[in-house]
Amino acid sequence: GTFYATEDACTHADGPLHEGELKDNVVTCPWHYSCFDVMNGAVVCAPATAALRTYAVTVNGEVGRVGAPS
Repeated sequence: GTFYATEDACTHADGPLHEGELKDNVVTCPWHYSCFDVMNGAVVCAPATAALRTYAVTVNGEVGRVGAPS
C-alpha cells in the first residue's frame, strides 16, 4: 500500500477531516461535505475551492514519517 498525508483542516471552513469519511482516495469533510483527493490534495467537490496541503510520507519497516509539504 501507499500512504498519504494531508492537512487536517478543510480549506472551506476548517472542518476536521479526520472525522470525515474516506472512500477510495477521497476524504469528505463532515461539516459542509467538501471532498478532497488525498493523493494530491485536489478539491473533488465544492464548497471548498482551495486544495489541501499534502506531505511526503516515507515508510521504513514499521516506522512511518511525514515530511515537509509537497
